Amino acid sequence: MIVKTMGVILKHRNLGESDRVFTIMSEDYGIIEAVANNVNRLKNNPNASIIQFGYYELELYTGKERYFIKTVRLIEGFTNLYEDLSVVALAGYFCELTLMLTVPAQNAKEYLRLLLNTFHFLHTQKKPPELLKSIFELRTISIGGFQPNLVGCAKCHIYENENFRFYPIEASLLCPECYNLLDNKKDKGIFVTLTMSTLITLRHILYSELEKLFSISMADINLLNKITEQYVLLQTGQEYNSLNMYNQFKK
Repeated sequence: MIVKTMGVILKHRNLGESDRVFTIMSEDYGIIEAVANNVNRLKNNPNASIIQFGYYELELYTGKERYFIKTVRLIEGFTNLYEDLSVVALAGYFCELTLMLTVPAQNAKEYLRLLLNTFHFLHTQKKPPELLKSIFELRTISIGGFQPNLVGCAKCHIYENENFRFYPIEASLLCPECYNLLDNKKDKGIFVTLTMSTLITLRHILYSELEKLFSISMADINLLNKITEQYVLLQTGQEYNSLNMYNQFKK
């Protein structure tokens, strides 16, 4: 059976001496694997030019256990991503996090739109990579079912207050007054103190429509990155090789 879909190439690996397996975030089927035959052997094989991070229109036929690539058409290559090794590592981290969170066919279009928009701003360099990192981390992990409650204090429900405490493990906020009412240090746990401006930025990332998601700027990028990265690592309980590479490049 022949199927058509649109998708981003998240990663690839060789299969035997001549074939290659591509992992794809597809619009219609979520995360899928598709084999391209003879890409390492036949000259002028169009499938040999398929690149990671590229957005493609794909025509696939189904085998017993996986898809096979019949034809591809490149829609957007995002080639500027390859000009900076730290950006390559960051884009790889976005792919790695997408792979970790995505259930096949569940929220596939939402994941794909977020990934494409993030790659677009990385490619055009219209937003700082550090800001895009925080936007993608918090938004994609929320799509994956780990959305924190940043509406107000978990105890008294107050909406505005300077120096909220954000608890990444509990995925909730406490205002300073409720924090001071906690009995002991164990209850106070791991937290990050937020300014109101940082909280407003986090709320924008969580609750805005996709069309308005990237229309933000953030003065304290380092604090924002610390919060969103810590939240991803604690909630998923995973290490990400590409994230480690990105942080090494940034040093």
